[in-house]
Amino acid sequence: MHEELQQLADRFARYAPHAQALSDAQWRDIALEIQVIIPAGGESKRLRGYAQQGHNKISTPLPNGDTLIEYNIRMYRDAGLADFVLLVGHAADSVISRVGDGTSAGVSVRYSHDDEKPLATGGAIRLAMERGLLDKSKYMIVHNGGDIFVGYPGSLPRDLATNHLQFEKQGSVATMLSAPMSLVQGSVLKVVNGFVEHVTYESYVPMPYHAAATMFSPAAYHIFMHLLPPKQKIEFERTLFPYLAERKMLTTMKVDNQYFLPVKNEKQWEQLMALFQPRKL
Repeated sequence: MHEELQQLADRFARYAPHAQALSDAQWRDIALEIQVIIPAGGESKRLRGYAQQGHNKISTPLPNGDTLIEYNIRMYRDAGLADFVLLVGHAADSVISRVGDGTSAGVSVRYSHDDEKPLATGGAIRLAMERGLLDKSKYMIVHNGGDIFVGYPGSLPRDLATNHLQFEKQGSVATMLSAPMSLVQGSVLKVVNGFVEHVTYESYVPMPYHAAATMFSPAAYHIFMHLLPPKQKIEFERTLFPYLAERKMLTTMKVDNQYFLPVKNEKQWEQLMALFQPRKL
């Protein structure tokens, strides 16, 4: 079965070698040309019973007093990025009260509020563009504020940017992070002639999936404006990714599953709580 899964892995994921690292001086120059966009306004319906009242999941205080939104901002700040736009909607005040204008974290934060109804990620980005909150001459990293990376060896934002710049030379306008193993919920079966030979639960299969963050070149802005209708609720991944993939303009960098935690269900929320327990003295 291992050989069969490896064959499946080879079929679905042949990642490119990592790009040559940028020098510190090169990275400092590139970092000034990147803005980080964090969708921060989802209702988190699947975790509604876990988010603190008046908060969404990214602004709910964790056991050690931290929040997902602040954790993610620090990851990019520590990499040298300082320009942030948060897309807020549901429980916006709870996000703004924690983050403010970013001064306390040593960054600059601007906000784009949903209109009367939620617009989802794509609609919210389109609205921020229309409002002039995004600098169209800059690169853009869009990071789902409810997902985190933990324990990555090195600087993940710097590695993502380094790889994207290499892919950009080959025609890419967007590089996503992807984890190589996708979790299948429930019972996973191996079936031979109708008989079940093997059963596992919540098994990983070797099929890569989008992991939280995507970096876009300035050339992608007109594609956003072309494909995403104004003031409509739409997820940008479902619209943009197939369009870009068909035109060979979408690339990906692997980040191992052990470093990525999506927070979308009860089990993942429990994992998050365990990660953010207060440190014992």
